[in-house]
Amino acid sequence: MAHADQPIKDDNIHISAPHIYGAVIEALELPKDSSLSFLNAGSGTGYLTCIAASILGPKSSHYCIEIHADAIEHCQQAITNWKRECSAPQRMQQIEIIHG
Repeated sequence: MAHADQPIKDDNIHISAPHIYGAVIEALELPKDSSLSFLNAGSGTGYLTCIAASILGPKSSHYCIEIHADAIEHCQQAITNWKRECSAPQRMQQIEIIHG
């Protein structure tokens, strides 16, 4: 099977089922290229934060709060990779990860 719409969990690293991200982003009605701040409590992998950052644009600020050190490490690496692979590096947003 190439795709299953179900969550993936490995210890404290958890990615929700893909449809969840679409439903959340749609419900938030995020305005494109906004100067809003985005708080993601229980941010886990940071995937939702990166989607929000892509929509909100470079004037926005993002805060990830996570209690698990291994999830924070994974999140930091994932965000670093995402920024490195971004096609428009000048559009990078501030993303702060907080251990809390």
